[in-house]
Amino acid sequence: MDEKDRNCTLMFDEMSLNSGFYYLKDKQKIVGYEDLGHLGRTEKGANHALVFMVRGIRKFWKQTIAYYFTAHSISTISLKNIIVEIISNLQQIGLKVVATVCDQGTTNRAALSQLCAENKDRPSSYYFVVNENKAADLSHLKTVFELDQQRKFKLLPRLRQEYFNPADSYIKMKVKVAAQLLSHTAAAAIDTYTSVTSFLPSEAIFTAEFIELIDSLFDSLNSSHTNNLDGKKYRCVVTESSPHVELWSNLLVQIRNWKLFDKATGKERTNQYAFLDGWQTSIKSILYLWNTLKNDGFRFLCTRSLNQDPIENLFCNIRQHGIANTNPTCHQFTAALKTVVINNLAKPKNTSGNCEDDDCAQLINLSKFITVNNNEESENIVSECHDKFSDFTEVDVPIEESQALAYVSGYVLKKINISDCNTCQENLLAESVTPTHVYTSFKEYTDEQCLQYAADNIREEPVARQVRSSVGTSKKKRV
Repeated sequence: MDEKDRNCTLMFDEMSLNSGFYYLKDKQKIVGYEDLGHLGRTEKGANHALVFMVRGIRKFWKQTIAYYFTAHSISTISLKNIIVEIISNLQQIGLKVVATVCDQGTTNRAALSQLCAENKDRPSSYYFVVNENKAADLSHLKTVFELDQQRKFKLLPRLRQEYFNPADSYIKMKVKVAAQLLSHTAAAAIDTYTSVTSFLPSEAIFTAEFIELIDSLFDSLNSSHTNNLDGKKYRCVVTESSPHVELWSNLLVQIRNWKLFDKATGKERTNQYAFLDGWQTSIKSILYLWNTLKNDGFRFLCTRSLNQDPIENLFCNIRQHGIANTNPTCHQFTAALKTVVINNLAKPKNTSGNCEDDDCAQLINLSKFITVNNNEESENIVSECHDKFSDFTEVDVPIEESQALAYVSGYVLKKINISDCNTCQENLLAESVTPTHVYTSFKEYTDEQCLQYAADNIREEPVARQVRSSVGTSKKKRV
């Protein structure tokens, strides 16, 4: 393994288990008690599994390395000892742990804070209301969503009513929900309704500005592409010339000034939440890590390598092992963990998961024991365009609904790829931006025009049928 590929992160997280005991005859041992490995076992019944995993920084690899059974939550001192023990063992086999990744659990924060305080070589706190009196009110987003639900063509098709229920602990824990609520699309929808309707106050643009900022922060901490992806410049990997460092430096100043208020009482609640400190810790840690890796010869940093997706996907695999077993016992957890590791974490299809596919391969690959026959034939699509476009009948559509319809029309035109057909371009694409393209303009990530702007006349239903017949029938040709 290349020396730079040995750099990795150490991830750890807990998974809830069902209390239960099982007798292993071959080992003459009862499984189900709290078991902290070299720290010993207790007489307490275990109800959580603490799992540790390593993940490559430069090369996409991962490996489950240890698990422990705990009763409720592990103590701070025990977690500290386990972290030190695991890092020491990893160093002995040549791996270089450059960062730890975990959630903001009280014990996790306490253990890492103590480890940082004990770091005598290079002591550092981060080593081991919006600014300018602007107010972001997420009720503006809910208002836009409720108005959007009344339309046939929606600006926010992925949002659901239950996403706006913070009392639902399951919804509140889903990262996907937060990413969709605080997205570029949501910001564009608020900007659109503020611009073309009178349903929102002018101050709603501050909410859109805040959501756009959080979307950029999400992207910058989840970068995985070397090239610009659909205009989202922060989804690219961190390099010497990328805009990430400037964004993070500006955000550190802003986050320190953010304040949270209870809308019902007007009282400040900033000190009740740890995520503001968490954001600052993460940003400062990544800035420090990037400077360190640059000195070691790294030309880029993929920030997606610093999240917990692999360990969350591991828990998902365990819960789906055999049958849906969302709350296994210690014995069932051990059996399922062995199975998914031997099968290289091959997991069932799960479209509603909390995390994206981490795209990492097992460091110890056992796939050679699994043979897959793939006899599927590839297909090429050949299209024939017919020069048949007739006059279109204009249909009256509310202006806010026409915004969604214009965006979807442009999306469809981009997908069917009419770039090589002059006739199609003349009839289906707008010669210039019109008032129906306000939402599409807000959806652009840069000042350059990257999206398709559909002609106003093709948005009507009769035209949809005309386009299907005019653009051409696709014939499948086997190769």
